[in-house]
Amino acid sequence: MDMHHEGEHAPFAPSARAAACPITPRPVAAARVGRAVLAVAVSLLAACGGGGSAPADAQAGVPTTGAPTPATPPPPTPPTPPTPPTPPTPPTPPNVAGKVMLYLATSETAKTYDPYTGITIDTSGLKIFRFVPELRLLDEVAWNSSASYATDQLLPYTVDDRVFFVSGSPDTSPGSQRWMEADPLSTSSTLGSQGQLLQDGAYQRGCGAVVGPRLFYQGRIHSDLFGTQYGDLRVVTLGSAGAASTRLLPRGDADQCRYNLNAAGGKLYDAEYDADAGLIMLHRRSLESGRIVETVPITVSDAAEWGAFKFAFDDGAGYLARRHRTDQRVQVWLLRFDTPQQVDLVYESTVPDFSLAYMDSDDGYVLLADGIGRKALVVDTQSGVAELYPVPFKFADPQILHLRP
Repeated sequence: MDMHHEGEHAPFAPSARAAACPITPRPVAAARVGRAVLAVAVSLLAACGGGGSAPADAQAGVPTTGAPTPATPPPPTPPTPPTPPTPPTPPTPPNVAGKVMLYLATSETAKTYDPYTGITIDTSGLKIFRFVPELRLLDEVAWNSSASYATDQLLPYTVDDRVFFVSGSPDTSPGSQRWMEADPLSTSSTLGSQGQLLQDGAYQRGCGAVVGPRLFYQGRIHSDLFGTQYGDLRVVTLGSAGAASTRLLPRGDADQCRYNLNAAGGKLYDAEYDADAGLIMLHRRSLESGRIVETVPITVSDAAEWGAFKFAFDDGAGYLARRHRTDQRVQVWLLRFDTPQQVDLVYESTVPDFSLAYMDSDDGYVLLADGIGRKALVVDTQSGVAELYPVPFKFADPQILHLRP
């Protein structure tokens, strides 16, 4: 920011009186005083042209006749420049470490006042907001700067204290996707052309997961006019814009993505539910081949009474959420992969007017969300305590992040 000092002037330089005729003093004998000194002074005055200013004799202490010449006033003192204002101290960012953070994508075009956080929210265009319920903090953390955002998508992805913003074409052929990792503490990120561009098919929801530096993903299944088929399960190293992806499983393989691809604790998971058989299968995949190498089957005896099955994974554990078809009960079950396998009911409550559309988990916290209904339910599976938070806008693809302090 440029700082301007009003009233500041260049200092005035004192003006020197130039001598029209330099006077070189000559030694005078001590005996020549009185009239002789006066005569010498008069002759010097005549030689310099005289008139106008006080005679040199007056400056030498010799009396002169006539009115005295006023003394030259001292030069004015330059004004003191005003002290520049002290710039305001930027506010200290709130400490979100150890707090539950929700990342919410929206494409609404509206301005809404949120009484919970006390701010007016502009949701125009494609944006991602970070919501910290404990601090009543809501920040816009990412937006699509493209003028053609209506043909794009933008969504968050969180895993192991990391957050990514995923953008790209939704259903177009052949489609592309861009992954950009962001700082969880930052509250400003324009996407533009940042991140890593992948041109192996548009992003398929439920078929992308990050393990360390590698992204495992399955692009949207599609065939273009040239006969190129998209929909392979692939892997690519993030952080290198020129890195090429590697195909792990071809399109249509028996171990293709089950649309619940997850990562946690350095492992790759997947899940599926067969409603007809009343069977849940939680899978662990190989990081080398992408194939399913371990499956935990769970039989559901009351499958006909429940719907909206959702899955999420944490380090060494899988979560299942479901909603009762008639009495609006919502349950969260925990399955531990460690031996012996154990399935525990960690949360159950009636949640009226709640459509179970999304689920995510991190560090023992589970997020259940109703994007159309603008509600987010956060369950602490350690204590069984849950909080239902209203959200001032419709949202999609929510993610939860518990940043370890």
